[in-house]
Amino acid sequence: MTPREEKVLEALRSFLEKNDYSPSYAELADMAKLKSKSQAYYAITGLVSKGFVSRSTRRAHSIRVIEGVPMPPKKKGKRPARKPKSKSRPKIKQAGLRKDGPLGKNASVLITDDPFVVPKEENDPFTV
Repeated sequence: MTPREEKVLEALRSFLEKNDYSPSYAELADMAKLKSKSQAYYAITGLVSKGFVSRSTRRAHSIRVIEGVPMPPKKKGKRPARKPKSKSRPKIKQAGLRKDGPLGKNASVLITDDPFVVPKEENDPFTV
């Protein structure tokens, strides 16, 4: 369970103790000190998928806490550090083509894992 989901679950439980209905996503976001109601929505979606909460689709104020589901133990320590993104440019290697090949003798091939990278042409006015 993420820290955000824990905040939302605690806010939901405290709201349901005081009221007979469940809060809206905007109220949940305010109580859990989230920046937007979409963050509350995604936290509730995560809680539903993990079995802590149930909700009815197409129905307002239908979020319910499922009782009897044990809370997972809190993890001690920090999250593992993320790997920094590579800031290097894609590598361009010289193609091993013959002199009379379709691209000429000085053709280059772009070698990359990203299928959406398009090589920049030297005299192309449309590339920046």
